[in-house]
Amino acid sequence: MAQKGYLVAANISGYEEFLAQAELEHAQSIINDLLNTLIDDIRHPLVFSKLEGNSIFLYSPEGSFAQGQTLQEVIENLYCTFSRTLESMSRNTVCPCQACRLMSGLDLKFIVHYGTFSLTEIDGRHDLMGPDVMILRELIESPISDAAGNQGYGFITSACADAMGLNRLTDRMKTYSATFENLGEVTGFIHDLQSVWLSERRRRRIAVGPDDAWLEVETDLPVSSALAWEYVTEPNFRKQWLSANMVSANTNDKGRVGIGSTYICAHGKYKINQVIIDWRPFEYLTVDTAMPMKGILRHTTQLTPLGSGTHVSWRFDQITGRNTLHTLILRMFFNSMKRKMASRLKQGCTKVLELIENDRLAN
Repeated sequence: MAQKGYLVAANISGYEEFLAQAELEHAQSIINDLLNTLIDDIRHPLVFSKLEGNSIFLYSPEGSFAQGQTLQEVIENLYCTFSRTLESMSRNTVCPCQACRLMSGLDLKFIVHYGTFSLTEIDGRHDLMGPDVMILRELIESPISDAAGNQGYGFITSACADAMGLNRLTDRMKTYSATFENLGEVTGFIHDLQSVWLSERRRRRIAVGPDDAWLEVETDLPVSSALAWEYVTEPNFRKQWLSANMVSANTNDKGRVGIGSTYICAHGKYKINQVIIDWRPFEYLTVDTAMPMKGILRHTTQLTPLGSGTHVSWRFDQITGRNTLHTLILRMFFNSMKRKMASRLKQGCTKVLELIENDRLAN
């Protein structure tokens, strides 16, 4: 039965070039991880229809939401999820292969249209059919990026903007039109999603708070917060905190250790990457640690002035995986390691306190 509603396609840009230039098996694994992350993050009012190559097809029946802004924000959130995941994957990898070097060039675009469609059940999935679905497919292949100026955008057709009541929100958007054989002219608006992501990154403070901590280890250092910052960020001191054999840090594009830098921690033959995702000197830093089985363990080191000293809190969030099931399995495994992790950090606290005391005696 035909119905009216919203049709959405999420398409990974740069897909063909990426596969052509990179090792196929590893490249496809990267694409699959990105697509699965997006599928896991799909939420109301969008309904998953099917995965087709590098595209995810979604729909939302008419009347599924009260404000057009709701659908727009869901799409923006999906784009930010994609960008955040791709950034994390790019920074966490130590693999030198071509696929890992090129994946940062991938991006995500959305086509959002309003029209009539029907649902046909195939292998338990509701496949979308109808002329408006054909328009969606044609727009995926259109060179909208030339008008957008980048590959990270959402193209909202005029029919969709009218149905969503987005008229005022589209005033500052670039326009685009295309004519397709048998389908006619399609006009619409280009929503710059890259700027949404950049704004999101600028305004977010990324920290594991006391109420969110899965594990918290605390100590007091008899030094100022400025000096305590040195003790928690300098690689040789981090080696003591983490009871590691070696800790090194690379610099970011500004030539400093900060957001985008990676601590590489060696524990015997095993090395882990800790990517700095938030860096607030003398206050806190937050890192994402690449764990076994492709899990990510986030923790914040918080510094709080305490008289003539500084209170240091290491707060760990629950480990996360690629999807809900993967996360559940990882958390079951890591819960058994919680006591060991706490013990190691407490030993590190003792070592650092001894180093500080020795330094004070030496001076």
